[in-house]
Amino acid sequence: MGKFKVFLLGVPLALRLEGVNEYDRIKGYHLAFGEFDPTDGLKGQSFVVDWGDGTSTKVEFDLYVVWKKNRKERIYEAEVHSPIRVDGVARGEGYYDAWIIRITR
Repeated sequence: MGKFKVFLLGVPLALRLEGVNEYDRIKGYHLAFGEFDPTDGLKGQSFVVDWGDGTSTKVEFDLYVVWKKNRKERIYEAEVHSPIRVDGVARGEGYYDAWIIRITR
C-alpha cells in the first residue's frame, strides 16, 4: 500500500487497521478513522490523504442532527445528516452505513 499521511483540520489523523467491519460490507483489511458524534454538529469538515508522491485526495464531510417534531407523539426525533464528498464529488450519506468509501489515487 505504501506510505501516506492523513490530516484532519491540519492535524495528523490517527488511523486503525481493521479486519471485516461490523456491517460486513468490507472484506479483508481496511483503514478506519474517527469516532464522531452527530450531536457535535460537524459541518464542512475535511481531511486530506497525502499519498507521498505529490498527489492528494480530499475528503469532506458533515455530521449533524436536525430535530423534527413528531406532533402525534409530542416528541422530537433526531434526523442525522451525513453527506460525504471525495475531491468535491458527492458520495451520498453515510452515518448509518459506516461511511464506507473507496479512496484511490
